[in-house]
Amino acid sequence: MKKYILLVLLTTLFAPTFAQDSTEAKSPKRQSFALIGGVSDMWYKNFVTRRDYVQSYTHFGIQYAAEVKPNVDVYGTLVYGIRDAKDMASAGLGLRYYLLDRDTHKKFRPFASFSGEVVADNSTRTTYSDVDLTGSVGSGFDVKILGSLYGRAMVNVGFPFFQLGKVDLTAGRGTYTHYTAGLVYEWGNKPKPAPVKAAEPVSIDTDGDGIVDKEDKCPTVKGVRANNGCPLDTDGDGVIDAEDKCPTVAGVKENQGCPLDTDGDGIIDSEDRCPTVAGVKANQGCPADSDGDGVIDSEDACPNVAGIASLKGCPAPKDADGDGVIDADDLLPNVAGLVALQGVPENLAIYFDTDQFSLTSESTTTVDAMAKLFKAQPSLKLKVTGHTDSRQSVQYNVALSKNRVFETRKYLIKNGVEAKRMKVAWFSELVPAAPNKTVDGMKLNRRVELKITK
Repeated sequence: MKKYILLVLLTTLFAPTFAQDSTEAKSPKRQSFALIGGVSDMWYKNFVTRRDYVQSYTHFGIQYAAEVKPNVDVYGTLVYGIRDAKDMASAGLGLRYYLLDRDTHKKFRPFASFSGEVVADNSTRTTYSDVDLTGSVGSGFDVKILGSLYGRAMVNVGFPFFQLGKVDLTAGRGTYTHYTAGLVYEWGNKPKPAPVKAAEPVSIDTDGDGIVDKEDKCPTVKGVRANNGCPLDTDGDGVIDAEDKCPTVAGVKENQGCPLDTDGDGIIDSEDRCPTVAGVKANQGCPADSDGDGVIDSEDACPNVAGIASLKGCPAPKDADGDGVIDADDLLPNVAGLVALQGVPENLAIYFDTDQFSLTSESTTTVDAMAKLFKAQPSLKLKVTGHTDSRQSVQYNVALSKNRVFETRKYLIKNGVEAKRMKVAWFSELVPAAPNKTVDGMKLNRRVELKITK
């Protein structure tokens, strides 16, 4: 009985694709044949054990499709799947709708599909115990490979409606999924040949210049025979002599046939190195730049000295100590410091004469710079430490180093640095900067160190 049912279903499935109503005026525009293959996942439920399980088959098949409306195909599919000793088969009939117009999107064509299938398999305890009638929905796309050959990928999800034949009451079917890929060959839908244009009579002279259109290179514009029916253009610039203000010199149409002089400096653009800026002939149409620094004289603040554009043609300011702060802004232009401290180092030292604690003229220069920095940056703090050489007793040197610290602190306060922003300490000869064995070493030890902190 099942064989007859399958035969009737298959006949019903493919009859619409091969038969044609005698009343139809036209056959479908497109037809295609596909070889497909993939994996089918079939879900089951064993009612005895109450367990769900899935059976996966490797399947192969064929599919034929015919276009019934623009971007709508009716198709039939036969699939056979196998896994170990088990196998399955299905036959389906469906509609495929292309989401993009196939005439304009020929390389990539996504689609959605709806179909009905007859599915039979021997995964339950009774071999081919029943046949399912199912409905499925799917989606996929075609990708053009070459000519009429396409690659296809699609996914279909099916839902059983009811079963025919002997039913296995211990096992029930659930949904199934076909994951399919294949090659598609498509034919039909050839473009219509363009209508043949009737030959024009040989005697027509559209522009009335006495030269028939067949021999006239410019049949819609009155010309002369010497130029094959086209108007004369002596300089060959595309502007006819009748409309050309400069008929013997090649120009441009927007300037009525004359050469362009965009900047109006009397030098035509084709000979002007700076066609958009008025210049001088001696500089090939560019503005004069006497010092050659790339800044024209009219904009150069230093026209006779090579400079840089960012400074209007003047030379870059000097930075004697190379600390990145120009001398004009550097509080200590001859001592490399930090940009954040206006050219002042974080650690400085001032030096004193033997057995003295008054500031020297050289020391006051350094302390003045420190005072200016502290006025400009109120968040800074200062640590002031005093030192001596080793030529007196420790007790004597303690007092001397203290005096040097307080003399420096007094000078800073006098010049606007608040006392609360300074910490002081004195160390006699106990923290030498150099050995006390030479005159130069002792000179380096007679010092006050200024260390900037935050």
